[in-house]
Amino acid sequence: YRLLSESEWEYVARAETETEYSLGEEESIDAIICRDCGENEPRGPESVFRDDVTNRWGLLDVHGNVQEWVEDCWRDGEVAPPYTYDGSAWAGEDCRYRVVRGGSWSHSKQDVRSASRDKLAAGERNRSTGFRVARDVER
Repeated sequence: YRLLSESEWEYVARAETETEYSLGEEESIDAIICRDCGENEPRGPESVFRDDVTNRWGLLDVHGNVQEWVEDCWRDGEVAPPYTYDGSAWAGEDCRYRVVRGGSWSHSKQDVRSASRDKLAAGERNRSTGFRVARDVER
C-alpha cells in the first residue's frame, strides 16, 4: 500500500468529469461537507463522514471530509501540479513540505474542488488532514 501521487489523486477525484467537483455541477455542493456548503455545515471532524455520497467511480468523501496527503513533494512557484507522464510522484531533494489535495470539513467550497491543492510541513499533523491509499497489483 502507498499514498497516491498528486496526478493519481486528481484523476480519481475528477472521475472523468470536467466540473469543479466530481459529483457534478455547482448544485452538488449540497452533498459535500465543508465550511460554506449549505446544509452540511460541519460542527467538527466527527460530523464529516458520509456513506451515501460517492463520485461516479464509487469513491467516498473525495471533496470535503479531510484534505489528503499525497506522495509528492511541494515545489515552490508551481501554480499547476507538476505532473509526471507516468503518474508517479514528484520527489525532489528538498521535501520539507508535502502536497495535500482536496479540502477538509473546515475549508470553504472553493478549497474542496478537484483542483484544490496546498502544502503542509512533512511532520505537521492536524485534525483536518488524512490520506487515501492505493495498492499496486501485478498484471
